Amino acid sequence: MTGLPTYNINFGLGYRMYASRTLWSAMVLDNYQSATYLSSDISAAPTSLKLPFSAVNLVNLSLSARTTIFDQDVPGLKLMRVSLMLDNLLNREYNVQGYVSAGGNYGPGSVGTILASPGTPRAVYASLTAMF
Repeated sequence: MTGLPTYNINFGLGYRMYASRTLWSAMVLDNYQSATYLSSDISAAPTSLKLPFSAVNLVNLSLSARTTIFDQDVPGLKLMRVSLMLDNLLNREYNVQGYVSAGGNYGPGSVGTILASPGTPRAVYASLTAMF
């Protein structure tokens, strides 16, 4: 089936530790996705071609700390959480979808060209949450 990988394997490993009124957490998630097959706008059917760079192994890292250590310094504060998420830690380049062009979007010169959408590069997200 076009657009769907044959294999999609996920593996996660996490660790939590409590020390000094703080719960520390770390998690590594590994996702492997095999190559996907292309569809063709020329024949309006699936093909036996695989999308280049669609097989990918993505590693994501999540770190967080939940603490009550600042409760005595901030009136009404019950809990504070700091989180850091790193998606695509190894900065893999990959394509999430693609098709064989019939020349409609980019003119007749693009007939038979594989058009693809690239995946997300490395991304870093951080958050600070205070619960009162």
